Amino acid sequence: MGRGVTPRAARGRFNDAAGRLLLTSLVVVIVLSLWLRGHQRTVGGPYGQTVADTTLGELLPGRCLGQTFVANAPGLHRVDVFLAIYQRVNHGPLRLHIKASPYVTADLATLTVDMAGVRDNAYQTFKFAPLPLPAGVPAFFCLEAPAARPGNAITVGARQADAYAGGRAQFLDGHVPLGAQDLSFLLFYQPAPSWAVAAGLQRLAANKPGWLGEPLFYAAVFAAYLAVLAALAWGLGGRLIRPVAITSVESAVEPATSDR
Repeated sequence: MGRGVTPRAARGRFNDAAGRLLLTSLVVVIVLSLWLRGHQRTVGGPYGQTVADTTLGELLPGRCLGQTFVANAPGLHRVDVFLAIYQRVNHGPLRLHIKASPYVTADLATLTVDMAGVRDNAYQTFKFAPLPLPAGVPAFFCLEAPAARPGNAITVGARQADAYAGGRAQFLDGHVPLGAQDLSFLLFYQPAPSWAVAAGLQRLAANKPGWLGEPLFYAAVFAAYLAVLAALAWGLGGRLIRPVAITSVESAVEPATSDR
């Protein structure tokens, strides 16, 4: 009699292959997710300048004090500005405007917080939905306090030296504040995964000689790394999922007994 594979053995083979594939896919997805998230965080910021060695006086109605900048990545979604409150509790709205330039009427985003919630000598965070602002495009943000008055106002931290190459401190009307070149601010982005990966590969290849300066080389290295991980996961799946032994049809059927 010929030897065959029982249904149980076939199911065992199928379960073994499915288990290996599941584990391999899980490992690859986890590694890819972590890699993409890492690149997004790396290129997402913060950018800006963090020295605040001077302040610019009380921010009173009629002035919108801000900073021009160049977008470092797509998807600007957060601006932090260093503020001080003169060791008192101030009241009234504090409004952040984000514009394509100081001379554009429309805002890309507008956010309002209450001055009573502003901490002294600390960064105030303004979060919003990622903006359709491409990398490398100039833009502008400014702060205004329409209900402030002397003795009930905040001030903005700034740096006397010109430390930020992408722009400078200025009022919405184009005037520049005396005694300061840049505000103390931070920019955060949420770029698309594809942009983040391309930017990450460009960073790895930057300023390297020959083929080490080619982003495709690092993409190939990562692809090879994923292939090795997949092979290891496939082998590990075979150890973790015990295959059902393959038996012959004859061994699966009890031999018949004859009556004499």
